[in-house]
Amino acid sequence: MTAEPNLAASLEKAVRYDAACAAARAGCGAGKDAAKLTDTGRGGLRKEALEWLRADLILRTKQAEGKDSDRLNVSLALQHWLRNPDFNGVRGPDALAKLPEAERKDWQKLWDDVPDTLARAKAKGTAPPPKIAPAEAQK
Repeated sequence: MTAEPNLAASLEKAVRYDAACAAARAGCGAGKDAAKLTDTGRGGLRKEALEWLRADLILRTKQAEGKDSDRLNVSLALQHWLRNPDFNGVRGPDALAKLPEAERKDWQKLWDDVPDTLARAKAKGTAPPPKIAPAEAQK
């Protein structure tokens, strides 16, 4: 991602998100090569995953202030985050309890912020559609 930094920031291409998924899995011991990692190596991958998700969440929070299609994208993406099994090792009380104490707070903060951004995206879209007068509707 360092070769093309703008690619990482593309929410549509989801390169950074996909990298966060892989890093989270490996950082929690999943994958064929994960057994070769040290505790420090796994911790480093989890840290990267958290940083990448946080960066995407910042962009998603800005996107939640946009037009209807942007808010829909935010809702779909963040609902996926909350269900994605790639994050099972870093999401939820049982998983977080297994992480080193120094990491728990930051992961919990991320998972607390996701529903807040989801609510923002949904709240902005709650205004009723404008009413069209019968004469205007026939035009």
